[in-house]
Amino acid sequence: MMVISNMILNLKITPAVFSIGLLLVGCSEPPMNWGNYNPEVKQNIDTMAASKDCRNLQKHLGAAALNSDYQKQKTGEDNALLMRYIDEQMRAAGCYT
Repeated sequence: MMVISNMILNLKITPAVFSIGLLLVGCSEPPMNWGNYNPEVKQNIDTMAASKDCRNLQKHLGAAALNSDYQKQKTGEDNALLMRYIDEQMRAAGCYT
């Protein structure tokens, strides 16, 4: 701990900044692995978002939630990142306003 404290002081980084940095590093999520999905999945989501098709985006979000356990058994990864991607596309399309 003393070595870390000395490094922080030598770099002129306050402990609060250092803690925030550690928190941010720990919170980063892995990138989306599109290889786990049919190539049409991303294309369809992007097309729906571009046309602001909020109803079908919501349907895809619900379907991703419903089959998340199956996806995890099949690929080792659940659909959390896919659901985050759909949510981001819905926000960009103005579906939540």
